[in-house]
Amino acid sequence: MRRTLLVTALLGTLVTTLDCSADRAAPVDAPDDAAAPAADAEAPPDTDASAKPAEPGSLAGLCKATYGTIHDSYDACCTATDRASLRYQIVFGQLAVIKESCTPQLEASAAAGRIALDDAALQSCTNAFATFFAGGACGKDLSPVLDVNAVPGCNAAVAGKQALGKPCLRDYECENGLTCVGFAGPSDGVCTKSPPIGDACGAGKADGGGAGADAVVDFAFGEHPKCAMGATCNRSTRRCVASLEANEPCSDSEQCKSGLACLLGSCSAGTPAAAGGACRSNKDCNGTALFCELAAAGTTGKCASRKPAGAPCTAAGALGGSSCSGQCVAPDGGAAAQCVSFCGSG
Repeated sequence: MRRTLLVTALLGTLVTTLDCSADRAAPVDAPDDAAAPAADAEAPPDTDASAKPAEPGSLAGLCKATYGTIHDSYDACCTATDRASLRYQIVFGQLAVIKESCTPQLEASAAAGRIALDDAALQSCTNAFATFFAGGACGKDLSPVLDVNAVPGCNAAVAGKQALGKPCLRDYECENGLTCVGFAGPSDGVCTKSPPIGDACGAGKADGGGAGADAVVDFAFGEHPKCAMGATCNRSTRRCVASLEANEPCSDSEQCKSGLACLLGSCSAGTPAAAGGACRSNKDCNGTALFCELAAAGTTGKCASRKPAGAPCTAAGALGGSSCSGQCVAPDGGAAAQCVSFCGSG
């Protein structure tokens, strides 16, 4: 099932930024650490024999082994020059929000008795991260771990204990199959079955009725479909809308029906292209080592390997061109732009 959750959206943005897209990644507001569940919230009995009450140390260890490892391993590849750049501030600003909010948010949920920890899944998750980063992060394609809960074990490490109709502040606090609807900052929402088309979904709206930003990071543990099968949660209206069928135009894979992805501008049962395959944007290409080489904007191009440091490139935007393994920089004085390394990219 597709999980349309905030942390997945943030990390999806980071994939775009880490792979040197010319699109500027939007800064993320840090979650309010005071936005914790009420300590006296009622929790149902734990019916999962493999899960036990989550302990602060184990939760901190989970966060350090996952989001902390992504941040720290990648940061270790960066030079003083990298850290002085706008691109570093944007990329690592977002990574830091996720890393730093993980432990306090999970511990707040645990203190309220709303989550349990699965030791076997936790071990599998942390082992997978340790194996992936054993040789460091420099120059690696990080896309296999940026969606943490696609890593073996991580999705099941934290189990929600809140039953149907119980209060929640994050999806992962609800039992599997349920979603948290109507939460807003310190105010709880309610665990409910995945809503049908037309019903409210996800976070509540801001004061005045406008679509508000999610007040907390939801770390996507467990399976919590935002909407019923055949529907997806519109982030602007906070309402479930019909998912798009195959061949319908799209801008994001979350808009498409389960099993489909947004490729070449429409929902498709295909997969991102290998080198030489057709593309219209970088997300049409498989992994972060490829980019979409276009002859002109709006045309169909081919997926090609990113260029190493020293290769000529076309500068585009504050983050640099998307054709480089690092970033594209145009020196002062009108000299031709060329690729330069960024945080160990080569």
